[in-house]
Amino acid sequence: MQRYVELDLSGKILRGIEHMPENNKQLPLPIAVILPGMDGTKVGPHRLFTELSRRLAGLGIASIRYDFLGGGDSDGPTEDVTLTGQICQTIAIIENVVHDVRFDREQLYVIGFSTGGYVASIAASQIPYSVKRLVLLSPVLNSADVVNGLLSKATRETRYVDYLGNRLSVESILDWRQPRPESLYGRPDIYPLVINGAADRLVPPSIIKQFCDDVYKKI
Repeated sequence: MQRYVELDLSGKILRGIEHMPENNKQLPLPIAVILPGMDGTKVGPHRLFTELSRRLAGLGIASIRYDFLGGGDSDGPTEDVTLTGQICQTIAIIENVVHDVRFDREQLYVIGFSTGGYVASIAASQIPYSVKRLVLLSPVLNSADVVNGLLSKATRETRYVDYLGNRLSVESILDWRQPRPESLYGRPDIYPLVINGAADRLVPPSIIKQFCDDVYKKI
């Protein structure tokens, strides 16, 4: 069972989809928050998040997936998408979920794809709630490299960059040049699952290995 949902953030609306198991009489339910990448939507590449949500529902796990502001069906212009903004939105989504009596806050999963994995790592370190599992799918943990590549395409005249068909301002790109998650990560109680392709060219496996060695020594 799925339904359209909205979350009002100071007058700007996040729009998303909530999935519930068909037999959901035994509340509260485990809940997964799914985060897309900077240029992505709640559907995901190849409908990844849609299929993932449906499979989770089949396993008795509810899920919710929003478009970030500036993406998909949510409010806001694309050029103003920032790391700071997406972290704040993620925390607001989690706050809304854990105060929903239908969901078990002790069984909270946070799943982030691409830059959504980067956002998930930082947001998970800042919330006052336990995260049963943090799942990072091809997380962009080398954001400085990505930012430098994007900035090289900007011109003084436009101050904008075309990124996969989306217009990003130089100011919004610079906001992504923040400390890597390990400098903010203070939650030894969270055991992450990091999944990355061996042939990933945007985030090479060496970046993932270094991240795991530095931060998640318990893996």
